[in-house]
Amino acid sequence: MKKVFAILAVVAAFAAVSCKNDDKKPADEPNGGVKVAEDALVAYFPLDDATEKVGGLVLDSQGSGTDANFVAGRKGKAYTGTPDSFLRFNLPDNSPIKTLKAFSLSMWVMHAEIDFDHAPVPMVFQITRADDKCWGNLAMSCDRTDKGAGFLTWKIQAQMGTAGNMWKTTDGKNEEGVYWWANAFPAGRWHHIIWTYDNVTSKFHCYVNGADVTPENFVDCWKGEDQPVGDLEFINAEQIMIGNWDVKYTTASGWGWGDPWIGDFSEGKVDEIRLFSRALTSDEAKALYDAEVASMDE
Repeated sequence: MKKVFAILAVVAAFAAVSCKNDDKKPADEPNGGVKVAEDALVAYFPLDDATEKVGGLVLDSQGSGTDANFVAGRKGKAYTGTPDSFLRFNLPDNSPIKTLKAFSLSMWVMHAEIDFDHAPVPMVFQITRADDKCWGNLAMSCDRTDKGAGFLTWKIQAQMGTAGNMWKTTDGKNEEGVYWWANAFPAGRWHHIIWTYDNVTSKFHCYVNGADVTPENFVDCWKGEDQPVGDLEFINAEQIMIGNWDVKYTTASGWGWGDPWIGDFSEGKVDEIRLFSRALTSDEAKALYDAEVASMDE
């Protein structure tokens, strides 16, 4: 019952902001005017242009991208992809992103429905790995759902060192065959998502429009059957990729364009990406969402 109320809160929260005018962001503050968890903010991409504001990340390439990839968003402009465009930033040698043990990843995002007749899977955000060009160290992609479902399925993975990857995929159903997440991720509409992983408790949470929508059986994270994940451990982290797959641009990987399920971000938009070095609390997640909304123009 608790989760039902959380889902209803998501719907109400979305309705409350759906009439906002998204013409521009607040003044040129490094954090976009949002003060929540500033001590843990390690990267901020306003996506008005190809600039990162907090972590000292330098743009390496946009692929075939141009200014046309920046379109009307939730706050000012947002990023949308094309088949051969992306934003790729180099990580400085001393970047704390390379050694994240926990994280929160927040953003405004929207995407068209992706069903099994529309197979290519777009990558939204990725911390790449020099020796694993497909999934990398941390990745958020939009996976496929039943045709006509009307909602999105998200796939999150994070590197646990030599223990492999921790996977979280929002495609589960309850005993009645109803998707837990159906109302949380409507296709073709903006929503604010925060994914968090806490290395102290080995717990994972998802907040949508400020509300915790995480099913109870999604929270605990394990290595194998009975060992909590604890600290994440990235391997050879080298870049951040937004709006496409790193593997598509690495000939030596043996993947490339020949894999039809690896898609692009041409049917989606993303705005205001923030990466934190720890898990936000539920109060902070709500405060971050409220601050994002408050910084929009009426």
